[in-house]
Amino acid sequence: MSSKTLKIVFLGSKLDPNNFTNTLGITPTDSYKKGFQRIRNGKKIKPRNVGMWCYKSEITSPLEDELDSLLAMFEELSATSIHEADRSSLHIYLGLSNDESVIESSFDFSISQKTLNKIIKMGLDLRVTIN
Repeated sequence: MSSKTLKIVFLGSKLDPNNFTNTLGITPTDSYKKGFQRIRNGKKIKPRNVGMWCYKSEITSPLEDELDSLLAMFEELSATSIHEADRSSLHIYLGLSNDESVIESSFDFSISQKTLNKIIKMGLDLRVTIN
């Protein structure tokens, strides 16, 4: 089954997800502190070397509209001015293949200069994954 998502991710060695949430006023869809250790298949995984705060949304309408809505949530912020984040990125994920890695559909999108300027102003790196 295919999926299409947008994520804004902030990473930082000093990033505390609770403080970051309070600063942003937005509840993350996923977050963890530096040193967080997951358990997979009964074994501890190497502790995280940075903290992470992520907000993820599904793409259910034209990509440009979804991007504008997501960026509007963060518009008053400049990612570079949030001292806890060492890195920040906007991730566009387009899962277009099925379980057998066969492309099920096509997905055409463009990003306007206006939207690209918002991404730049916020200090976000842009990452696109098509799978």
